[in-house]
Amino acid sequence: MIRTARGEDLPALMELSRLCFGDSEEWLSLFYSKGVVLERDCWVWEEEGKVPAMAFTLPCLWRKGGAALPCIYLYSVATHPQWRGRGLSTKLLEGIWQGAMAQGCQAAILVPGEESLFEFYRKRGYRVCSWLAFGDGGRLPEAEPLSVTSTNAVDYFTVRERLLGNLSHCSWGRQALAFQQEQSRLLGGGLYLFDEGAGCCVVERWENQVYCKELLAPRELVPGCRAALAKMFPGSDFQFRLPIETGERLGFSCRPFAMARYASPLGEEIIVGGYFALALD
Repeated sequence: MIRTARGEDLPALMELSRLCFGDSEEWLSLFYSKGVVLERDCWVWEEEGKVPAMAFTLPCLWRKGGAALPCIYLYSVATHPQWRGRGLSTKLLEGIWQGAMAQGCQAAILVPGEESLFEFYRKRGYRVCSWLAFGDGGRLPEAEPLSVTSTNAVDYFTVRERLLGNLSHCSWGRQALAFQQEQSRLLGGGLYLFDEGAGCCVVERWENQVYCKELLAPRELVPGCRAALAKMFPGSDFQFRLPIETGERLGFSCRPFAMARYASPLGEEIIVGGYFALALD
């Protein structure tokens, strides 16, 4: 049966995270202490007194102009390897979706963890809704580095919403951005502003690789943003994610990123083609 998680489920949930995603103990401690509220955000499938499947639902708003649609972000959908092939994730996803619609949710959004999962979720009613531009920035022209400063979740939220403006986009609240800040710090990065808010970015590091999970700036400032990060993290390799409206014109490759299932045609009209990033991936 489907139910919300309880405190006594935590050991089983952490074991599922380790088995299915290889998450580190440090990250698990951060996620379960500051990223989610179990009784509100975590749904489990219980069978034979065990918890073999789980999924998290994180609240978000999808904004476009004056519209703001309540949505959920589906994250960390997992089934214990010994219980796979029984349709538990499918049952869990459907139960969550029905409950979310009953509470006025207009869309459920998720990011497939690998290419093959796009088809898995398509069969369960999800369609690609958002594309991102990816690249290492190697084709960008040389530029003088912009000034760059570390910032907090509150100021990042303000700058992010201003830069996205009327663009159709997922708006993460300050609590979600505060967790992103803690996650970035854990991974040797942070939240940064360029030229006192002319641009912003989220950075995580894995060994010699710097992942800029979000870079928002006017197109003409992107080379200066990259130069600033190269100065901050010398000798590193970079991977950037940008909105396709910016990245396509700068030679970045574009590919599907997020999928959504809609409660109404209005939700689909507002969300498809919009910007989605910072998916805790």
